Amino acid sequence: MRSIIQRTLCLGSVLLVLPLVAAAQTEIERRVPASADGTVAISNIAGSVVVTGWDRDEVEVTGTLGRNVEELEVESDARGVEIEVKLPRRNRGGGGSAHLEIRVPRRSRVEVETVSAEITADELEGALDLESVSGSITVAGQPAAVRAETVSGLIEVEADTARISAATVSGSITLTGTRGEVEAEAVSGNITVKSARDLERADLEVVSGQIAFTGSLAPDVDFSASCHSGTIELTLPEATSARVVAESFSGRIDNEFGPEARRVDRYAPGKELSFTLGSGQGRIELETFSGAITLRRR
Repeated sequence: MRSIIQRTLCLGSVLLVLPLVAAAQTEIERRVPASADGTVAISNIAGSVVVTGWDRDEVEVTGTLGRNVEELEVESDARGVEIEVKLPRRNRGGGGSAHLEIRVPRRSRVEVETVSAEITADELEGALDLESVSGSITVAGQPAAVRAETVSGLIEVEADTARISAATVSGSITLTGTRGEVEAEAVSGNITVKSARDLERADLEVVSGQIAFTGSLAPDVDFSASCHSGTIELTLPEATSARVVAESFSGRIDNEFGPEARRVDRYAPGKELSFTLGSGQGRIELETFSGAITLRRR
């Protein structure tokens, strides 16, 4: 895994190192000072990382280290706090996992990078940048922004945040309580979005999964959703205002708002739908290749 700790310590920094011990698991408890709105960067290979905000200008790390963890390194300086679980170069015996519970200042910018460790973040107000290979990512609270990426893990965000960017290859993405801007991308997983307030912009893309959106849209919304072999389903209020364009090469298009889709060509299977909701100030574009498109009234 690419290390996220690449900077050299400056004078006056704090360095805490927990050496390897013979026990199967080692309990840890460390605290270092931290800026109220600084950056906290965390790196762990396997296990779990739970990050929670609190109203103190310090970072607390508790939890357990597995048998083959070489050391836990915690570095604190004026630029922020960096936490890294280090394993031996040749970790043949297994057991190189760590379960970390980390308390950080509520307004911190939090960056987490893992391989198979699960990531959980809650009660935070700063921006979150979360990456895992096969671990799941779960976010709650009121972060300023969220970027979450995983290869085969699940992404679940139930948070009041102005911007979300989520991507996965074979996992699924579930976003609840979103507002502002949403970008979500999956290859073979599903994307489910439930908007708590008027969504201003959405860009949703899936190759072979499904896209489902429920919620209200801002009057000048810019909304696009596309998939290759999956389906798209939108559930919208009657008062939605947007120009709607939907196209499917070989799938059906169902519209509960009235107008029916028409054949693009008498000799081709493609269908398209174009109509206006309300004043038509916003834009909604939906496209599938072999999947169906459904517009439902809420």
